[in-house]
Parts: sequence; structure tokens; C-alpha cells
Amino acid sequence: PLIDPNYSSSTVQIRHEGTNLTRLDKTRLIADWEAGLQNLRVCNKTKHYRAHRLNCGQCEKCVRTMLGLVALGALHRCEAFPSKEVSAQLVESAVRLGPTTILLYRELLAPLAEKGRDDLVQAVNEQIEKYQTSQRWKRRKETFKELDAKFLNSNLIRLKRAIYRPRMSHV
Repeated sequence: PLIDPNYSSSTVQIRHEGTNLTRLDKTRLIADWEAGLQNLRVCNKTKHYRAHRLNCGQCEKCVRTMLGLVALGALHRCEAFPSKEVSAQLVESAVRLGPTTILLYRELLAPLAEKGRDDLVQAVNEQIEKYQTSQRWKRRKETFKELDAKFLNSNLIRLKRAIYRPRMSHV
């Protein structure tokens, strides 16, 4: 966003609006705008589109947006998704967190709790915990590799590869 104005010309001006808004703030703007709410498209899974449905309702982006609409009390008014309900099972099956998306889900916890959706709060918290656990294991594995390389000349990794090397079957 900081360099995009440099792509402007005398006839076209490029600028960013709403960069200070969170994802939930942007969803709130759509939820309060009926035409935007009914024509909301977040899904990239074009193979799953159906007539009169702009989103699949099953992918991570759809579920994230649907959770935001639930938190804002607007999903029941939105025709852009095939379902007007989000279940804990859907969150469990669709949500895979990453370094950028974890913040988007944390932002949803308080508003979902305010709506009394403790089931969804728990499901999101479980996904956050899974992600954090995987990140801890990833850091430990990297630390182990660094120590092995520094002090043992990577011999432990070589030993592991030798032990777990797939055996070729002789026919």
C-alpha cells in the first residue's frame, strides 16, 4: 500500500481505503449494507458455485466470513452462502490457521461469545491451540536441527534418514 500511489498516473489515481479497519470492521460495513451483503463473494472455489450462490460455504475463507457474520448477527440475512448456520464441526473441518489468519480468528472470539455462541468460540479456540502447538513443535524441531548441525555435524539427522529410508523390495 505504501508504494501503490507510485503506480498512479495523470489519469488514474491508486489509493487504499480502509487500511486502518480490521477484517471484522470491514465485514460490519458489508453487514450494514443490504446490497453488499446479498452480493458478497469471498470464495475462490469457482467449481463449487451454484446458481444463486456466490460462495461454497465450506472453504476456510467462506467459514471465516460466515463466522464474522454470525458474530455481527447478520448471517441469517445473507443469501450469498448456502447455509445460514455455522457449526463447530464446520469450523473444525474447514479452518486451518496460519500466521496471518490466526489474528482474524482471535478477533472473532469476543463478538461470538457476546452472541452466546460458546460452541463456535470453543471450536475456534481449539483451532488456535492446534496451530500454536504445531508452531511450538516446529520451533523445537528447528532448534534440534540447529544443535545437531552445530555440535554433531548433522549426524543425528543422517542416522534418522538411514533408519527410516524406504527399503526397496526385491522381486
